[in-house]
Amino acid sequence: MKNQKGITLIALVITIIVLLIIASVATYTGINAIRDSKNQSYLSEIKILQQAVLENYTKYLTTKDEKYIRGKQVNYFDMEELVNDINSNSNESITLKMMDYGDSALPEIYYYRLSEKDLEEMGVSTTYKDTYIINYYTGEVFNETLKVAGDGTPLYTYAIDVEVPNIIISANPSSNTSEVSSQNVVISVQSQYTISELKYKWTQLLNEPEKDQFTDNVPSNKNITSPSGESGNYYLWIYAKDEKGNEVISSFGGYRLKNS
Repeated sequence: MKNQKGITLIALVITIIVLLIIASVATYTGINAIRDSKNQSYLSEIKILQQAVLENYTKYLTTKDEKYIRGKQVNYFDMEELVNDINSNSNESITLKMMDYGDSALPEIYYYRLSEKDLEEMGVSTTYKDTYIINYYTGEVFNETLKVAGDGTPLYTYAIDVEVPNIIISANPSSNTSEVSSQNVVISVQSQYTISELKYKWTQLLNEPEKDQFTDNVPSNKNITSPSGESGNYYLWIYAKDEKGNEVISSFGGYRLKNS
């Protein structure tokens, strides 16, 4: 009887130990599954937001209406700090895709912090509780709140097929819907290399001129005056070429001119 009781007690202890092992394994597996599910959810939110960013950028390019460039501009230095913070806590390094824009007036090249209202106006679910920073030109999206997922993956993405320009041209004003007798437009140029050619052309049609049609050099003060005594809707085109042979043509307008 004593031997049977001893065997039964040992079997009970072994059973309990086995059950505890199974329970701990199941708990660990369950926690990992929940963590993986959360990580995938964060990454999915970023991809969905990126699609909305690119759709708004397409609308902006079509209409030149800055209502599609939503968010609050973020200083480039702050973006570098954010990337350094992400890289110090993640298992892979990321880099900013947009070069330093300084005080450029070209709206789409900035990084923007989106509010809940911005997300709503972009058609993104208001269930997003984290803060996001985005770039319309590069399609970059950062989860500024979390920065890195639980497995060390940066909560960040960018549009692979977007190439950052070597030359960025901006104009002030970039358009003017008021009727004026003349329009002065001050342009600025940012480039990784020295600009070798900088020319302009006015047109009444939103059709990009050929390179050989740019015959007027941009003045040294970068202040371009509209055609004298002309009326109608005008567009300003700027052609720039740097010492490495990189070229870009940018358009601004319309500018409404009215001369009696």
